[in-house]
Amino acid sequence: MMLPPPDVEALSLPGRLKATSASVAEALRQGTTGAAWDARMFVRPFGFDHTSIRVPFRALHGALDRSVPVALVKAYIAEIPGAALRIWPNDGHVSAPCNHIAEIADALKDSSSDWGDFHPSQNLS
Repeated sequence: MMLPPPDVEALSLPGRLKATSASVAEALRQGTTGAAWDARMFVRPFGFDHTSIRVPFRALHGALDRSVPVALVKAYIAEIPGAALRIWPNDGHVSAPCNHIAEIADALKDSSSDWGDFHPSQNLS
């Protein structure tokens, strides 16, 4: 799978590829079980009913993500009552967190952030 141009650009910044490689190496240092569990999500249910989530739920996603298609994210979010989705139209799987880390950190610090609600009828491409 080829990366979309924004991901290639994000990894081309000085030190970014080295940092990403170090992060992957650390994630796999104690074995591949965690990575296997991540991959498992592509082919099996989560193990819980995501439609039963009743706490504030926010998702952040790059529209150009080729690892986790935005259509899949929209479908899941639409099934979670009150969930909100922020889509960055010009970002992929790697570039979204690289380009929006401050916004992500702020959202984690301030759960009252006004992200707006995603509705399946909206065109958020």
